Order: sequence, then C-alpha cells, then structure tokens
Amino acid sequence: MKSVVIRILAAMLSLAGVVVLVSRLIQLVQGDAQASALEYAVLAGAACGTWMFGRFALNGERDPLMRRLSARKPGQPDSR
Repeated sequence: MKSVVIRILAAMLSLAGVVVLVSRLIQLVQGDAQASALEYAVLAGAACGTWMFGRFALNGERDPLMRRLSARKPGQPDSR
C-alpha cells in the first residue's frame, strides 16, 4: 500500500514537473522571457529529475537503473 502511494505521488510530481518545464520552455521559445545560462542549467536539471521520478513512478523497484542505483553502497566502487 505504501509503495502504491509513493508511486502515485511520484507520478503527480513528474506530471507537474513536465507541465512547468513545457510552459517555461514555450515562454523562452516565444521570446516572452529572458533566460540566463544558469536558468537553462536549472531547467535541464529539473528535466532529469522529472525523468527519474517518471521512471520510478512507472517501474518502481523493477526498473534496472533504480535497482543498480539502490544496490550500490556509499564508498563502494562501481561493479563495472
């Protein structure tokens, strides 16, 4: 039950992130807003975070990337 609630919250956050990113990018493309390099970097970071939230919301622990990230212990080298 807890996993389902977390997945629903992650999906909602992902959808909200996509809406904000798309609306901001539309403003930038139309020339309604000025953006600095920092804002582009923040938008790119937000897009990556939204993508990760979406992957978790859809696949949860079954996702290979999520399994690999959660299996690594801090300070351990990558197994590759």
